[in-house]
Amino acid sequence: MFALSDPNDHDAQQQELKFSCTHKVEFFCDTCQAFYCNDHCDFVHSIEGLEGHARIIIENFNESAKALDHEQPKPTTDKQTEFLTDWKSNNLLFVSPHSQVMEKGLKWINTGLSETDPFLLASFAGPTGAGKSMLVRYLAEGEHIPVSSNSQTDAASSDINCYNGRLPKDNSKFLIFDSEGKGAEVINQTIKHTQSCIDPDQLSYRRRFIDTCYPRLLYLFSDVFIYVYNQSAQNSVDVISHLLSYAEDSSVSTINQPTKPHLIVVYNKATNITSYDVTEASNKIFPPDSDNKELVELRGHYKTLNAIFIPPGKSFHPGTDVVQFQDLDQFSKQMIKFKYLVHRLLESACLVKTNKTLYNRSHMMGYMSKAINILNVKALGTIDIYHMTKSMEGVTSFIYEFFKCIYNQNICKKMTPVSAFDNAYKAIQERTGDIIYLYCKRNQILSPVRGQTLPESLNKVFQEAYDKIMDSMPCDSVHPKISDLRCETVRSCHTQEINHKSTQTVKKQRRFLMFNLGETISFTNEKWYSSGHVPFGDYKTLAAYASDNLPTYLLDDNQVTQNRRPLLLNKDLAPSNNVCFGCLLAHPTQPRKCGHMFCSDCCEESPIKCPICDTDSPWINSQVPKYANTRVLSIEGIGGVRGIAQAIAINHLEHLLYDIPISRLVDLIVGSGSGGLVALGISGSDGKSSRMIEFYNDLNKVQIYPFGGVPIVKNVTKFICRAIYKRDSFNNVLSKHLPENNKKYLLQVQASTPGSAHVAVTAATNFDGSNKLTLFSSYHLPRKACLKYDVLNTSIFNAALATSATPGFIDSHTINGITYTDGSSLALSPCHIALHEADRLFQRPCDLFITITTGKWNNTQTQKQNDIITVGDKTVDAFTESKTQWKSFNTHLKETNSKTLPYRINPRFKNGYEYEENWRTEEIVKEASDFYGITNLGELSNIANHLLASQFYLDAIVTSLNGSITFTIKCRLSPTDYERRALSGLLSTTPFQVSGIGFDQQAVFHEAQLQPSFSQQFTINNLDRHTWKHIDIKCKLYVGSGTTNGQYFSISGSPLSFEKIFE
Repeated sequence: MFALSDPNDHDAQQQELKFSCTHKVEFFCDTCQAFYCNDHCDFVHSIEGLEGHARIIIENFNESAKALDHEQPKPTTDKQTEFLTDWKSNNLLFVSPHSQVMEKGLKWINTGLSETDPFLLASFAGPTGAGKSMLVRYLAEGEHIPVSSNSQTDAASSDINCYNGRLPKDNSKFLIFDSEGKGAEVINQTIKHTQSCIDPDQLSYRRRFIDTCYPRLLYLFSDVFIYVYNQSAQNSVDVISHLLSYAEDSSVSTINQPTKPHLIVVYNKATNITSYDVTEASNKIFPPDSDNKELVELRGHYKTLNAIFIPPGKSFHPGTDVVQFQDLDQFSKQMIKFKYLVHRLLESACLVKTNKTLYNRSHMMGYMSKAINILNVKALGTIDIYHMTKSMEGVTSFIYEFFKCIYNQNICKKMTPVSAFDNAYKAIQERTGDIIYLYCKRNQILSPVRGQTLPESLNKVFQEAYDKIMDSMPCDSVHPKISDLRCETVRSCHTQEINHKSTQTVKKQRRFLMFNLGETISFTNEKWYSSGHVPFGDYKTLAAYASDNLPTYLLDDNQVTQNRRPLLLNKDLAPSNNVCFGCLLAHPTQPRKCGHMFCSDCCEESPIKCPICDTDSPWINSQVPKYANTRVLSIEGIGGVRGIAQAIAINHLEHLLYDIPISRLVDLIVGSGSGGLVALGISGSDGKSSRMIEFYNDLNKVQIYPFGGVPIVKNVTKFICRAIYKRDSFNNVLSKHLPENNKKYLLQVQASTPGSAHVAVTAATNFDGSNKLTLFSSYHLPRKACLKYDVLNTSIFNAALATSATPGFIDSHTINGITYTDGSSLALSPCHIALHEADRLFQRPCDLFITITTGKWNNTQTQKQNDIITVGDKTVDAFTESKTQWKSFNTHLKETNSKTLPYRINPRFKNGYEYEENWRTEEIVKEASDFYGITNLGELSNIANHLLASQFYLDAIVTSLNGSITFTIKCRLSPTDYERRALSGLLSTTPFQVSGIGFDQQAVFHEAQLQPSFSQQFTINNLDRHTWKHIDIKCKLYVGSGTTNGQYFSISGSPLSFEKIFE
């Protein structure tokens, strides 16, 4: 036996053993605290009394010693330097004392993974002093590994450090994140070693990062989440409660997380261990058959729940500070089991992530960077991984789309295809620097400078875009006899031996002497033969051009903006629905008044002037607030003259609601036929229902029936003229009553009006041989193959003519060579379309859905016979179709468990009014006014009160450590909507009441604020978050007839579950 004076001096131990014995060290005896070769180990432990000593092989000893033997560095200069060197090498994130937000350390640039490696992450969390760093040292490989701490309050780690590990099965690399323990002091080792004067009060800003931001990042991106307890945590019930609280805090405000982590709970430095088996330990802490509510909820946060007990491994000699190994044999065995468990769970994640771009290192670090930006602004900010992934897709197609736009613009300028291509490619080259900067900024990648390489993902994008553009290069072969003709066949369509072709027309005037004979000769569709494609230029690839023109230093936002401005300015460039011209990185979803469209990021960067045409075109963000839901208005068609009754219904609703225009009270308006006309007339900045009433009254003056409703005269006139209005007369009246500049402005300009609803109208076309539905809308969304209709943009005036082109009412309308008719033939009631478009546009549930029909006659049999239209071979019975569609809509709501409240405004007429009987306008007005003002005032008041309640929503929600929660109620209406109206005074009277399940305390309301916009806070105290269910906020404002009987409508998005608040 070879005992040693200093059991911690491992090098000396091995040297002493080698001095006494030349054999290789094979074992370490835990009891003897000595090393042995194989022969000496057998000899010594054959002695009586020594047979039961625990011995471990030297490889396991070295691994255990690696984990146990690194003490916290002493505050000497050398140790400080050593610590800071390790910290700088491994620091991933730290809270900067200057900016007081998270910034990236050196490890972010070099994580040890390539861009295409699967992103595998094991993260450690737990209270300070639990021994996280010891476990990290056991898993990590490399020169720099973390130090340990003997303190229960001082953090051994500083911020978030990153280390590398390797899976034994396929040698795949994985990352290990070690963070400061939750609840640790705000002063960590880095601060101690770098600052001479430390004031904890001045470092209090770090608290939200340690306790909230770091845990959220670790939970969101980890594959294996390891929570470490020390020996003091023995009660499993308390542990489950604590773990659930930690999981809820970590997953708060996180949605669309692609995968959940596995959980490993490590009882470190544990004593009185009853079982060392991982399965038995897991079943003990997390009983599989338990109906414990908290345990059930905890399982919902993780893929699997695992537990393991690890003994101390070392201790101090009594009365001294000398460290000795303790039960190292069992410690070594448990550490091996721990490593095997981590590797096994990571390997299961690796099977899912390998060869999937979504999960590679480049993309996942990009998502993490976006999350860091969100958390820097707001610790409880919403993180949506799905939308992050979508923002990083499709860049190649956007670059190519921009190239096509420039190319087409050049062709319109009468350039030859060759010159147009050349000019467009140069425009792309000039934008590469722009693309690099914005791509890196939005995906949180360090932007390269001269001498550095492009990010691998961006280099791939440039190469794919270059290949796509080059495939579209026109041939430069010249016609052998006509020098003005050049081949138009693109390179990708040429073969080795081909016939060149040009569709250009060359005109040549015939002359005789000095006389011009005026005769021209035209050459069209000329063909000629030569060998192969003739290139007209040797173009440098986009990646090579970008690399050669990288800046010599990092540019700031102001410099980039100045450099971009001349590249963007192109007043002749036609608007595109397929690419954001501002960045070439995203779909354009935000319309500007000038007609150009951009992504929301570009709009935020340039909110006032359009970057393309430099006109004043302020951006209006029309997104629905986070905790609010949508309101949708659907207006049916085949009303003809009865469209005036629909306008009167809206007028009565507006009058009940303080004369606020309906377009400011809902989020989306969809109409078909006559309903489409009404929808367009009531939308936009100057949309008014009264204007559409005037429109139908003015139409009465231009209809071409000479003797009103004399049947024989009416039928003869319809046969001869095909419609009851002359096109020019109808157009003049329509243009007068639609929003201003309706012939010039696109529908998408409607969305640039603050507070105004989006609008969409239907039309039908037979362009491709099938009767197909088209939607003209004020918004643009990426095309989805599953849509059964096209969504297009056009001018307000064109959309109105297309949707109202009902046979016998007005002629069909042609836009860009395509003929459109009334969309009512395919969607008389656009309720299904309206709900689907609202879901696509806002991605929020719908609070209330209102549909307005064209009315019901007292004599329904007569209505069935007369209230019909025929378009081509399709005949539509308006009465039956309206009821059928509404029944189908309600069935859909029930089947999908929707909480949407549907309302159907269906006026009843004593007399029958056919859609073309325009001379009976006054009769319709009187009947409709009586119906809405007297007969149906109660129902209309009910709808008005629900609409009024939906104007309010929850905004900021703040929780405190003492269990209180403060809510802020805001109003969608602008001050101009409620000032100078009775509503302004009512808003100052606390018009809300609060109820819910899970608490019985009274809400304490604070004083309401009316400027710059309405807001009112209230607080509920002493709440146990684990018993909360939901909160319901009612609006006590009431308009119209009747009494409330204490029944009020909930504000938008309410009742709101607390699960959603903390998701």
